[in-house]
Amino acid sequence: MPGDNLKAVLPEGAGLVVDGRETALPAGEATVSIGAAGWRLTVPHQDPTPLQAIAGNSWGGDSGPTGLFDSRPSAERVRRILRAEFGTLLGVSRAGWNISLNSAVIRTDPVPLEFIAAQGVDSTISLTGRRYRGDLRLEPDGAGYMVTNVLPLEEYLYSVVGAEMPSGWEPEALKAQAVAARTYALRQVDPDADFDICDSTACQAYRGIESETPSVREAVEATRGIIATYEGTPIDAVYSANMGGQTAASEDVWSNFVPYLRSVASPFDNLALDSGWAADDYEWVLALTPSQLLADLRHRGYELSSLEGLSVVADDGRGRATALEIRGSPGDLTIYRDEIRYALGVKSTIFNVATLDESLERMVVNFPGGDGGQLAARTPAGGYRRSISFDEAPAPYRLSNGSVFSREIMVPAKIIISGRGVGHGVGMSQWGAQGMALAGQGYEAILKHYFTGIELTQAG
Repeated sequence: MPGDNLKAVLPEGAGLVVDGRETALPAGEATVSIGAAGWRLTVPHQDPTPLQAIAGNSWGGDSGPTGLFDSRPSAERVRRILRAEFGTLLGVSRAGWNISLNSAVIRTDPVPLEFIAAQGVDSTISLTGRRYRGDLRLEPDGAGYMVTNVLPLEEYLYSVVGAEMPSGWEPEALKAQAVAARTYALRQVDPDADFDICDSTACQAYRGIESETPSVREAVEATRGIIATYEGTPIDAVYSANMGGQTAASEDVWSNFVPYLRSVASPFDNLALDSGWAADDYEWVLALTPSQLLADLRHRGYELSSLEGLSVVADDGRGRATALEIRGSPGDLTIYRDEIRYALGVKSTIFNVATLDESLERMVVNFPGGDGGQLAARTPAGGYRRSISFDEAPAPYRLSNGSVFSREIMVPAKIIISGRGVGHGVGMSQWGAQGMALAGQGYEAILKHYFTGIELTQAG
């Protein structure tokens, strides 16, 4: 988290520890503010320049003359002046910190801070406008602070379940989500790491108090301590919003075989179509011109100078692509499993590809002695279920002077990728869980459907 403009509000009874030492707080609510003190301008020591004080800023230090400014723009202006005057390349960087308690500066260096929750009362600590249960630890980290929220697992789940699943959904779906989230979190704990789990969807979404509701807390409490296990070990309880009607086996997405992560039907995923807000979680369409797709592929790190076609060359037998061939120059690429989502920028790997049949055009590149330009389109090549090939005519051949024709490629107006589902597709479908709950299934049946051969166990 960036270090400037952090503000914590500590309620009556909370504690503050600064650099390992407890600091007395005034009566009532207290505010702790943390921010960078300014910007420092540094002249390299190996090229000393006799500088005078500028606008009240003193110069000096081991690394050469330095000055402190209120803002980066002001430091940059002086940097340009000095560079023009003295020909010296100057550096601009953040300089120092101010840690304030109720507006009074108590430290001017980045030090560890702890905000301790009040004991025996239901109070929360606010940091930059978001309220949290438990304690907050702030450790200096580069240009900012690493913020860690320390709280009991069940209270952590109050926020996660509400952030990962709509709190108005069926109680049994919320309970299934609570068990999955609890199990997933326990699998992440590493005693040697700085923290147990991150707060983004890369791990599990966590938003503090703001995503808590009574229904979510009830679901967590109703399943308190219950986790999913396979042969006595907590499972990797992964989940996605919508599986498009069929989940994926682990090896078809991440290459490793996991016995409880098998492909199973997820027949209630189409409920999303009636939701309005999540209809495209189940069915979606991505339309791109070939040049847009080529630009996207290059932006994502694939070295292609031209695009000539793409084909799904392998799938899992249930409609989910496991290998995609991209044909082009300087050579063809084959992309496997979940990387396909990243490469194409699609929501899931259940998709078809086709071309827009109208307005196909043939692109021709000029060559020595040739006419070049654009020729009329031939019969459209579109409509392929899982493959697009851009027709080439004619093949390259040489003129008498040794020059080479560039290839003429039939380019469709648009490539249409239409698919179902969103996410990696492995584990529990959240929309599927909601559908099973609406059909009268309990959270245990939901979890055992999506995670093959598991048991539900009381942890600890």
